[in-house]
Amino acid sequence: LVYAQKEAISPNLVNQILEAASHPVGPDAYASILFSPKSKLSFAAALQTGAEAGVKYLMLYGREDPWVVPMWGKRAYLNLRLEAAKLGKSVDEVVRYLEISPAGHCPHDEAPETVSQITEDWLVALDKTEEGHPIQGKISIPCDIEEADGRKIHVDFQGNKPPRNTGEW
Repeated sequence: LVYAQKEAISPNLVNQILEAASHPVGPDAYASILFSPKSKLSFAAALQTGAEAGVKYLMLYGREDPWVVPMWGKRAYLNLRLEAAKLGKSVDEVVRYLEISPAGHCPHDEAPETVSQITEDWLVALDKTEEGHPIQGKISIPCDIEEADGRKIHVDFQGNKPPRNTGEW
């Protein structure tokens, strides 16, 4: 499973997936994800192009995600750090990379309050810039955010942290 919280796999979620899959073009949509041709632009080049165009990135990683290994996020983060340096910008002007736990591949389903608060805080901070530098939002990271069901979700910066184990390289 891709969810850290098995309780998040609700009958409603299952019905939404089944409904999409049984739609007349559902199989084609799923197949296009699996069998689409390789992009002409690499992922790193797409990030670089976005940063050059002034796109700001918020990367949220569910620590218990079994599909997207930390190394992939670190690689994307390092590409954006490099691009920030090339553009003469601080890393915070280009990317914020956060890890939330417990959360898996779909943190917006498993920790909706946390994802909502982090996203809103990031957007507000982007909107209020001083001399081109984003202002720190109201949320002081690292922190714990309480979900509607009482669970605490831990939020921490992931960016420059060393790997916790060889699986994170």
